[in-house]
Amino acid sequence: MLDACAAPGGKTALMAEREPRLHRLTAVDIDPQRLARVRDNLARGELRADLVSGDAATPAAWWDGIPFDRILLDAPCSALGVIRRHPDIRLRKSPSDIDKLPQLQERLLAAAWRLLKPGGRLVYATCTVTRSENRDLLAAFLRGTPDAAVLPADSWEGWPNFGEADEIGRQILPGEAGADGFYYAALTKQ
Repeated sequence: MLDACAAPGGKTALMAEREPRLHRLTAVDIDPQRLARVRDNLARGELRADLVSGDAATPAAWWDGIPFDRILLDAPCSALGVIRRHPDIRLRKSPSDIDKLPQLQERLLAAAWRLLKPGGRLVYATCTVTRSENRDLLAAFLRGTPDAAVLPADSWEGWPNFGEADEIGRQILPGEAGADGFYYAALTKQ
C-alpha cells in the first residue's frame, strides 16, 4: 500500500493500525520536515511504515519498481472544503494559485497510476469542493486512461453513504455529517 502525499501522517497511521498484517506500507512526502511529523505520528501509535522523502509526481527517484496493490492519493488542493475551520485560506490562496492546482494533481495522479498493479485500487481524495480539482480532473483522466475504471463508492464494503454522488466519486459539502468539504473517488486498474 502507498500513501502518496502522506504528511502529516494521520491516514498512514490509520492504515497501519487497521491493517497490521500489510506486507508493505510506504508513505511518501516531498517535504522532509512534514515527513518527520509522519514519523512522530507513527511512533506515538507504535506503528510502522516505510517513510520516503520524495516527490510522488516523479517516482523514478524513489520507487523500487514493485507495483502497489492499493494507493491513496490525498492530493494537494485548494483546501476550500476546510475554510470554515481555517478562514485564513482566503488570505493565503490566490485565484491563480488555485488555477495551477489541477496541473499538479494531474501529474500526481498519472504518476501514481503507473505505480498501481493491474487489479489494484487507487483512491483519489481532496479537501476541496471545486469541480476542476475533483470530478472534472478525474473525468479527463478516465478519458485518457483506457485501463482505468471507476469503482463506485456504494460498492465499498462498510463505507457510509456520505456525500453526493457524481458519476465518478462523492462530494461531501462542509458541515455535512459534521465533516469538512471533501471529495473521494476510487479507480481500479484493468
